[in-house]
Amino acid sequence: MDDLLITNSLCRRRFARANHYCPAHNAYGANPERAKSIWFSSAYAPFFSGAFASSDKAIASPADLDGMKVGLTGGTLEDLELSEMVSDKVEIVRFGDNAATISAYTAGQVDVLVTGNTVAAKVSEDKPDLNLETKFIIKESPAFMGVKAGESNIPIYRLCKTKHRT
Repeated sequence: MDDLLITNSLCRRRFARANHYCPAHNAYGANPERAKSIWFSSAYAPFFSGAFASSDKAIASPADLDGMKVGLTGGTLEDLELSEMVSDKVEIVRFGDNAATISAYTAGQVDVLVTGNTVAAKVSEDKPDLNLETKFIIKESPAFMGVKAGESNIPIYRLCKTKHRT
């Protein structure tokens, strides 16, 4: 291990592979491809991407979005996954970042918010009058801790020896 380093989520994997470890930002989505360079712990936090809307909207599946305006952040996992699930009767409105997506939903510019459950929980906490609830889950993506494959000099290495290890 060369350094301890605080990074943003875009750089985390690259720095982990280069012998840097970020103790404050170590939540990863695990998959077999990433496991070629990173050892992952068992999942320690639930996370999912989903469709969220007010309790008065009858939505239980992607098919129920027909005729609605759905707001999401463009180019994200949510965008890629939902685009494959819905018909051309759904108007997907793509925003440049989460703040713009949330603003559009809270201003009533879109009917449905598609995002991660932690973002939706914060919106619900900040604006309880919206009666935001989960309508359906798009993708389960629990959080894992990770260290560079083969790393054994740091305490969390012991946790990172189970789920996705090649």
